[in-house]
Amino acid sequence: MTSDGLPDYETPPVVETILGVQFDAIERLSTPFLSLFWSSLRDEWPIVVEAAYLESKFERFGAGQPWSDLRVQLKEGHPPIRLQMKKEASDWMIQVQNSRLHVNWIGYEGNRESGYPRYPSVREQFESALGQFRRFIGGEKLGDISPNQWEVTYVNHIPVGSVWNSPHDWKFMQLLGDGAILGKAADLEAFQGGWRFALPNEGGRLHVSWKTARRRHPDNVDIEQQIVILEQTARGPLSANCDTDGILRGIDTGRETIVKSFTQMMDDDANKYWGIQR
Repeated sequence: MTSDGLPDYETPPVVETILGVQFDAIERLSTPFLSLFWSSLRDEWPIVVEAAYLESKFERFGAGQPWSDLRVQLKEGHPPIRLQMKKEASDWMIQVQNSRLHVNWIGYEGNRESGYPRYPSVREQFESALGQFRRFIGGEKLGDISPNQWEVTYVNHIPVGSVWNSPHDWKFMQLLGDGAILGKAADLEAFQGGWRFALPNEGGRLHVSWKTARRRHPDNVDIEQQIVILEQTARGPLSANCDTDGILRGIDTGRETIVKSFTQMMDDDANKYWGIQR
C-alpha cells in the first residue's frame, strides 16, 4: 500500500504514465515561442520532434450532452503543432502545444529495477514542467494559462504468458468475464472496446479501453509478442483561475481513480501476479 492508502504493485504492467493539463488557447503563443520554450530547457531535454496537434476534449454532463466527449478545434490562425521534448535516455517526455502541457514517463512493464518511477516522481516532474512553462509565458509577456481540464493516463501492456495464455483467459479482466466466450459456437480471437464511467458529483470521467496487438519482445527484438493494451484515462474540469495546487489536486483525483479501478477490474489471481500490496 502506498503512503496515501492506495493499492500498490511490485511489478505492475504499466508502460506509460501521462499527467497533463488542458488550457484555453493563448492568443500570441505561436510556434516560435514554443521553440523558444524548448531552447530554455534543451540542456536537460535535448531531443525535440514535432507531432500532430491534439484537439481539445471536454467531459460534459447534463441534459442534451452527447455520449462522446466534445472535441473543439483551436481557433483559426493558431499553428497545429505539438513539440515533444525528451531526455537523452528517452524515458521522460514533455509535450507542449497551444492548449496542452503533458509529462510522460515511458518504459516497460514490471521494470522497477531499471527505474520504474513512483507516482510522486511523475507528479514532481509535471509540477516542475508546468512551473517552467508558466514562468516562460509570463516572462515573454504572453499572460498566463487559463486551465479548463486535468488529465491522467496509464497505459498497460499485458503480454501473453503472464496472466493469460489464450483469449479464453481474458476473464481476469472482470469487465469481460465470461461474456466474450461463445462456447462451441465460435472461438474468440481478439477484442477491442471500451467503457466509460462517471466520477462522483460530475467530477469527470474514467475511460477504459482494451485492444489486442503485437510488439517486439522487450528482451529480444527478433521475437514478436502478443499483448493486450489496457489504457485508462481520467479527465475532469478545472476553473479558469485554478492555480497549480488546484491542477495537482485534480491530477491526484485522476490517479486515485485509475489505481482503484485497476485493482477492482482485475481478479484476485491477476492482482497477486503483479504483486499487489494492500
